[in-house]
Amino acid sequence: MLKLVDLVEMVLISKVATPLTPTQTGLPIHIVASWLRSFGDSSEQGFDYQFALAFPNGSEFVVGSGRFVFGERMLYRITCIGNLRFIGGPGVARVCCRVRPAESEEKWIEQWYPIVVQ
Repeated sequence: MLKLVDLVEMVLISKVATPLTPTQTGLPIHIVASWLRSFGDSSEQGFDYQFALAFPNGSEFVVGSGRFVFGERMLYRITCIGNLRFIGGPGVARVCCRVRPAESEEKWIEQWYPIVVQ
């Protein structure tokens, strides 16, 4: 599969007077990833996907996950809307979309995009 990514360049984080409470969701984040089907893949092959955020402090969490099928399309675009609660300080955060054949234990194919956090 071919991966296509590279949209956000920088996120500027400001200190807030009070931390988020458990009922606050944080900043909305919309992530889009595009995957191109390989010629060897069946059009009906299912793929599991995950969107993850990795922060400068080393922590990572999965924002969304699911399954898709290319069907007759060669290109498939996956979108994820989540909430960003914690960045972990200045440094380089990474957004990831990973896929693998459905219900398999194969290694994830990943596309990472770095975001500078100041």
